[in-house]
Amino acid sequence: MKGPNLLAVLGMALGVVVGGASAAWVVFWLSLKATAVRVPPVEGLPPEAAARALQGAGLVPRLQDPIPDSKYRAGTIARQRPGAGFQLKRGSAVFLYPSLGAAGVPVPELQGLPPAAAGAQLEQLGLAEGEHCEVVGEASGLVVVAQAPPAGALVAPGSKVVFLVNRQGAERRVVMPDVVGESAEQAQGWLTGLGFRVDGVLPVSYPGLPPGTVVKQTPNPGGPAAVGTGVLLWVSR
Repeated sequence: MKGPNLLAVLGMALGVVVGGASAAWVVFWLSLKATAVRVPPVEGLPPEAAARALQGAGLVPRLQDPIPDSKYRAGTIARQRPGAGFQLKRGSAVFLYPSLGAAGVPVPELQGLPPAAAGAQLEQLGLAEGEHCEVVGEASGLVVVAQAPPAGALVAPGSKVVFLVNRQGAERRVVMPDVVGESAEQAQGWLTGLGFRVDGVLPVSYPGLPPGTVVKQTPNPGGPAAVGTGVLLWVSR
């Protein structure tokens, strides 16, 4: 009789343990359901509106780096992770990726270029110069030694690129001559004779002027410029 009684007691104890575990799981599942919220759809919205929608649902928006996207216009949210309809615990983060539009603009490699040449390259790509920070002794001349964003990064059209420029220690400054309207050959001769460098000659369409005429220069004429500064010339073609 002792054997069957012992088996009965063990069976009852096991039932209590299993039942208790099941009850605990049910309580845990119900508590999760009570605190879970459904992720709202925010793709296509401006970041501010997307953030408000997520915060209203009890979630935390986390803005990430922009990505190229052909579906949503630049500046709106192109991707959300997790996606709409996913259930999360209240207070969880949702990652938002703004759109750069159909194609972002790749930032060019500017390190080693004189600031004027770097700025001209950005202008041709539809980007803009940002702030110029300066250091001394990082290179042998007045050149870009670092940039942000880095080369190869995809950015929205019109974005600014910040330069870190090596500044020469001792500079002799003179008035930048005006070579607009002169022939490119004569302008280059004058500039090099005064100790400047001609870093580039960019051909541009300029009706009414004979080919080879300087129509623009950087740095602008009349202002102070260090001897050895690189000069960029735009020339009619």
